[in-house]
Amino acid sequence: MTRRRAARAATIHAVLGATSDLIEERGVEATTVRDIANAAQVSVGTVMSVGDKDALIVRVVDAMIEAEHRARRSAPPPHRAEGGCAERAFALIWPFAAMFAHRLELGRRYAAILVTGRHSSRVFTELAGHLVRELREVFEDCAHDAAVPTHERAQCLYRTYIGTLFAWAAAPEPRESELRAALRHSCALACPLPKESP
Repeated sequence: MTRRRAARAATIHAVLGATSDLIEERGVEATTVRDIANAAQVSVGTVMSVGDKDALIVRVVDAMIEAEHRARRSAPPPHRAEGGCAERAFALIWPFAAMFAHRLELGRRYAAILVTGRHSSRVFTELAGHLVRELREVFEDCAHDAAVPTHERAQCLYRTYIGTLFAWAAAPEPRESELRAALRHSCALACPLPKESP
């Protein structure tokens, strides 16, 4: 890596770190680009060269989601006996949903940014692919009616999870218990009991 690229990478790291820290400390709305510049010890123009506030929020949340994926990849896989198919699927989805449930203001802003289409997120590309693969592995490990291929079942549950999360975040008074119950129900529908032999 050239010196210029290393300096640029360090600047991006400082800006994103400052954004994350300030949002955690002050909240999304109270954090300004000038605050981020001051915390990162760079100019406002340098912050804007990394991204506007919405772009920084998307990158910070994507990094949080990616960190959860990395942590899961380094952990030993759950044994099949550690719960039925629906429970194992829920265990894959819930950490991401909980991330938003515990940071509601950030989750709402992130969803609103993505809906505008002005900023893209890796959550719907490579990070989505990781989660869909994990769900597919759960389904492949469980006995199911083969009428619906495991990949399609995993894709459907992933889309249901995203829709449920966004709809929940848009509610006037979202409750974490309601989100948990809705996602458990979706996982149960995606993981029906195998058909009994006649």
